[in-house]
Amino acid sequence: MGVDRGVANSVATSDGRMFHAPGLTAGEQVRFLVLQRRLADRRGDWIEQTATNLTGAYTGAAIENLPIRTMTRRAMPKPDPDHAGTFLPNGGRAKSGLNRAILASC
Repeated sequence: MGVDRGVANSVATSDGRMFHAPGLTAGEQVRFLVLQRRLADRRGDWIEQTATNLTGAYTGAAIENLPIRTMTRRAMPKPDPDHAGTFLPNGGRAKSGLNRAILASC
């Protein structure tokens, strides 16, 4: 018996059985959207409060236009010169953690 994993059907077997992973119910979707809005509201409120405090405490400000897209690119593979077809450790896991932190703070 063969088993295939897919997008339209979560699992399909060679004898024709289809299995679908459960999704969010309508109520869960509403709750998810409410929580996402609440998170955006909290971040926006924090930004406004922090900006107000900083402008009251300092006389000047500068804004740096950081290239977020290039900063969050994945770590490039490093070919192993001694063994063809293999790669050296490139710190990909650490880079992905850094990328998540950068994107969360934007």
